[in-house]
Amino acid sequence: MILVPVLLRGPRESCDSFRFVLDTGTTTTMVATDIAERLGFSARHAIRRSRVYSALGQEEGYTVRVAALLAFGLERRAFEVACHDFAPAAHVDGLLGADFFEDRALLINYAEGTAELL
Repeated sequence: MILVPVLLRGPRESCDSFRFVLDTGTTTTMVATDIAERLGFSARHAIRRSRVYSALGQEEGYTVRVAALLAFGLERRAFEVACHDFAPAAHVDGLLGADFFEDRALLINYAEGTAELL
């Protein structure tokens, strides 16, 4: 598991740092609902519904547009993230998905547990 520090800016214009798991197998970047609420988001800010499928079934959530998401020194403005509940035992705030890297090259070194945006 590769953890990435991610800065998010929400409606409250605060910019906080969070721990995201690098997950290129996830097509959409996700943030824990409690983190989204801390930034000033709720379901009423949704631009659409979101649905996640796993071995345990499906979970409903919502998608919001954050003012900015910064990771690997790359800032994405007006970036869409899906808000879903994460198990407290996960100890992460979100998943950094493939959509963040769609126009970039990413070098992942699993042996060292590192990743580098090229």
